[in-house]
Formats: sequence, C-alpha cells, structure tokens
Amino acid sequence: MATYEAIGYFGGDFVVEGAGNILFVGSRVMLDPGWDASTDARKFTLSDNDNTLNGDTCNDEVGDDSDQSATVEDAQGNAIASGQAYSEAYFTFSAPDGTVVYANVIEIGGTIDGVVTSEPIQPGGDLQRL
Repeated sequence: MATYEAIGYFGGDFVVEGAGNILFVGSRVMLDPGWDASTDARKFTLSDNDNTLNGDTCNDEVGDDSDQSATVEDAQGNAIASGQAYSEAYFTFSAPDGTVVYANVIEIGGTIDGVVTSEPIQPGGDLQRL
C-alpha cells in the first residue's frame, strides 16, 4: 500500500473575498496572511492501495474506498484525527502566476480535518476559483 505525505491547511486558514464562506466559480480566496507553517500547518499522511483520492459519493460520511486512510497531525506533531479518509469536496483554483492549484477537503468519519493542495499556497496569495 502506498503512503503519501502532504502539508495541508485548516479550512479556517482561508479568507474568502467578501467575508463569505461559499466558493462560487470566480470567487477569490487567500491563505491568511498571518499563516505560519511552523505553527499552523497540518500534516496529512494518506495510505491507499491505488493513486486516486476517492470521495464519499456512494457511502456518505464513510468514504467509497475502504483501503484509503489518513492520519492528521498539527504543526507540533500532535494527532488530530485518523481513520478511513475521503475527499468531501474538490476545488480548482488559478494562482496569480497562472499555476492551477487543486484542493481537496479531507474528511475522516464525518469531520472535516483540513485541506490538501497540489501546490504550496503562499500566505496572502490570491487564488481564483475556476
């Protein structure tokens, strides 16, 4: 079984333009300018028998892939959550330099544990939802 590690973010680390919390196509979002990896990052260790991060379309709040699990730690290495994990939501963004950033909202047991992105996000950097 393959294991993947990613540095992620807490959902509350993002600021949505207009102080909302819904990301419509065209919405702008940024990582809080005060975000600091040494204190705010989340470490996701995902294990899976394939290279696809499945969601929970067929098995709501459980996940569609029983072989997909994760452990989540805070920046100090303290455990936050572990168990069968899945992508609750998926977003695509454009960074100021044109880079496309993919973001998955990771959930374990019905609880959102954070966001994992395909590229590191710079604090204060502007992203636009595609």
